[in-house]
Amino acid sequence: MGMDQLIGAYWQHYQLAHARGRGDRIYGTAYAWAGELVDDVAVRADTGVRVEVGPVELMLKLAAHAPDEKALAYLGAGPVERYLSCGSPDLDAVDAAAIQSERFRLALRCAWFDDRLPARDSQRLRRFGPPL
Repeated sequence: MGMDQLIGAYWQHYQLAHARGRGDRIYGTAYAWAGELVDDVAVRADTGVRVEVGPVELMLKLAAHAPDEKALAYLGAGPVERYLSCGSPDLDAVDAAAIQSERFRLALRCAWFDDRLPARDSQRLRRFGPPL
């Protein structure tokens, strides 16, 4: 699967699913596969689909292409939060992504993970800012 195709479909699904018009929201279901795939990658589920990058790199790329701050909050409350709750997240990769990208930092601040990580790990990630 091409990364540009996945990222485009993910944000298209987000925008249509949150549109005012019922027709747009219905049309958005055609892109639901992208949200499901990103969620599966975030929790390291076997998708049967080859994705070119790992979960943190995928979320970093999604953050870079998010249409607005509300979309970044959606990313944080969705895949970022799921990834941090999956049991063995790569906190070094999350930390590096947050250092690298202001947009990823905003998404990270929208994730609820404090009760799912050891206190020291939660504090490490919360140094980028309190939850939003």
